[in-house]
Amino acid sequence: MTKHFSWIMRAAFGACLIYAYFGVCRTSTFTFKAYNFLFINLTLAYIPAEIALHIKAKSRSVVFWPLFTLWLLFYPNAPYMLTDFFHLAQFDPYIIAESGRRTSLIMPDIAMWAAFTILSVGIFVAAFFGVWGLERVTDALLERLGTKRILLVKFALVVAISACAGAGIYLGRFPRLHTIDLFTRPIWALGRIVDSLGVGFLQFTALMTTLQTVFWALAKSIWSKSSPR
Repeated sequence: MTKHFSWIMRAAFGACLIYAYFGVCRTSTFTFKAYNFLFINLTLAYIPAEIALHIKAKSRSVVFWPLFTLWLLFYPNAPYMLTDFFHLAQFDPYIIAESGRRTSLIMPDIAMWAAFTILSVGIFVAAFFGVWGLERVTDALLERLGTKRILLVKFALVVAISACAGAGIYLGRFPRLHTIDLFTRPIWALGRIVDSLGVGFLQFTALMTTLQTVFWALAKSIWSKSSPR
């Protein structure tokens, strides 16, 4: 099951990356050129999903913990893509393109809806496989600690990881800190993190933690009902 699912995951990301590159990055259409970020964001979201595939509870400590740490550092890139919906703000869906007149109804502007579709597919792929990776990694971690069947402990772990990811989303979206900066410029990155701490940081982290936890709970509910008994 995991083996087949892993190739489904890779195929989904691969299809999105190919389309993002040739259909967005290489296009001359101004509307789509504005979404050049999609390719790199999808690549960064794919990394934790791939790492999650190789995290196994019975692995040796010298393998398990470095992989877990690496996954934890890159995982925020998956839920981060949910905030990419704000890039649709460049459109005003209430303006009639031909006349420039405002209306109370959303317009069927094809360019706008094409951009919406492009973003949505990439974001949903990243979010779905991101939360799948979260489920897989938390199961492996709890099994390693001997507490796999304690639902409350798992929920607390999911919330804790989601809070770390929420903080990562804030750092990536506002101070524009990238995961790779932690390896290439650790002192500079640490300074950016310290400068970002504050009430706004905590409030944003709480909101993103709630969003991710709800997304995980919904996904887990669906997976539980679809799994064989």
